[in-house]
Amino acid sequence: MKKEISALTWWHQEVKDLKQKCVSRWREIGEKFGYWDFFKNHLTEKVTRLEIINHSSNKETPYGRAFVHWDDKTKIELSLQDDDRTLKIFIIDKK
Repeated sequence: MKKEISALTWWHQEVKDLKQKCVSRWREIGEKFGYWDFFKNHLTEKVTRLEIINHSSNKETPYGRAFVHWDDKTKIELSLQDDDRTLKIFIIDKK
């Protein structure tokens, strides 16, 4: 007997599956073409604003903008660490 699921539950699962497929494909492309190095070295070159937005349902942390930084005298650098489980964001002075 098939289990009935709501349309919303089905949609969430479809989105989750698609996200996993996309991440997996990006990893393959990344290994082949080094997209992460390209992204962190070229696409973030002009970034001077950083916003971290909390959209989680965790009631212990404030919902919305958790951190905002804006300064034309700084730039943002990214680093993936711990087998790509940790994203570190560095705010550094422009040279």
